[in-house]
Amino acid sequence: MLFKGIEEYEKHPRIMELKVAFLFVRLRREYDYNTVINIFQGLTQAFGCNWKVIKGVIDSLSEIRKMQNTDWLRYRQELIFLGYLENKTKRQIALDIGLSETALYTTKYDYDVNSFVTKSWLNELDNSVTLAGIPLYAQEIYKFLMGLKILRGFL
Repeated sequence: MLFKGIEEYEKHPRIMELKVAFLFVRLRREYDYNTVINIFQGLTQAFGCNWKVIKGVIDSLSEIRKMQNTDWLRYRQELIFLGYLENKTKRQIALDIGLSETALYTTKYDYDVNSFVTKSWLNELDNSVTLAGIPLYAQEIYKFLMGLKILRGFL
């Protein structure tokens, strides 16, 4: 582990909203918008979450992902960190974010979690939060993600 307690960042509002956004985008690669909305709505209902809150996150995808255009290196680092927190291999992370596996080993860009994750980098996560900074949103997103985690354990 990088820092003691680093796993607690899995509950950080920025990380949670990135997870929801990333899941939605990945499903959109396979299904049309209405199908993905129905999947999310069904899961939200099954997990006892507030659909309006989760839909609000989905409606804010462009805001959550805007860093992809303004600071693409930081955005990729956040996605790599997200994969790290989920114990994914570099290969899995690269596939998820659309990079070649060798790109994660390049020295041209800082994609090494052990290098770019510092206290100041972690503190900067607070500046990237959109909706999950609101306690109600954070609570509902967390409940939704925990439902997914439990469901994934059964599959």
